[in-house]
Amino acid sequence: MKISEADEKLEVILNQLYDAKEAANIQKIFWTDIFNYKGGINRTLHTQEIAVFNEAIEKLAKNFPIQYVTGVAYFYDLKLFVDENVLIPRPETEELVHLFLNETRFEKKLKVLDVGTGSGCIPIIIKNKRSDYTCVAIDISKAALAVAQNNAERHELKIDFRVCDFLDASAWSSFENFDAIISNPPYIGQDEKTKMTSSTLLFEPHQALFPEDDDVLIFYKKVADFGLQKLNEGGMIFLECNEFNAQEVKEIFQRKGYVSIEIIRDMQEKDRMILASKAS
Repeated sequence: MKISEADEKLEVILNQLYDAKEAANIQKIFWTDIFNYKGGINRTLHTQEIAVFNEAIEKLAKNFPIQYVTGVAYFYDLKLFVDENVLIPRPETEELVHLFLNETRFEKKLKVLDVGTGSGCIPIIIKNKRSDYTCVAIDISKAALAVAQNNAERHELKIDFRVCDFLDASAWSSFENFDAIISNPPYIGQDEKTKMTSSTLLFEPHQALFPEDDDVLIFYKKVADFGLQKLNEGGMIFLECNEFNAQEVKEIFQRKGYVSIEIIRDMQEKDRMILASKAS
């Protein structure tokens, strides 16, 4: 089977699931990330490649996200491995990391904690861009941390990954102090499921999307409390948040005595990030 013939089969499946623009984008990603094929000579797929192709299009037909099919996600300027144990990195989280790097660009040797690291995308970019920073990253999922460790090793970055149930405040005593905390925590309410894509609901880890507690703001409250104990004076907190309750998140940090609290909009003009500082 030639690539052109296989591509026709792929196109039929994708056009049944996505609009034309998204289908074309996924089609390009498919050939680049699975077969490293960028066009040109229309070669014939060998037997093993045909098996890989058939397995991949079978998954796509079931609405698997393309990143889980290829095992590849791009974040900032790095290529990361992802599977169904971790959330697929989003552009909004890239903006959070950019905010962090911009705000801390003159700081030296900060110690940073990432809460709910998933694929490790946040600390990996921070360590890649700020090699003198110390990065600690935690997650409740051992499977997610295995993916994160894999990604750090691929990019030859030293990050301290730890298993931790962050909602259990009794676990905090084992942590040292930090200069900055950053997190993209679970923040989607159960009532928002109808607005989400079926591929996200079916295949991405719900633990990384929806707080298990009935309180959708529970992680923000815990980060605020943790910061009071473990954030150095003048330390900063960087959080991704839901555009629908950013003001409520801001008020959490106001009540706890944090200063310079800002709601920051993303490139879509949505209230998507919170920046707060601990009083000096």
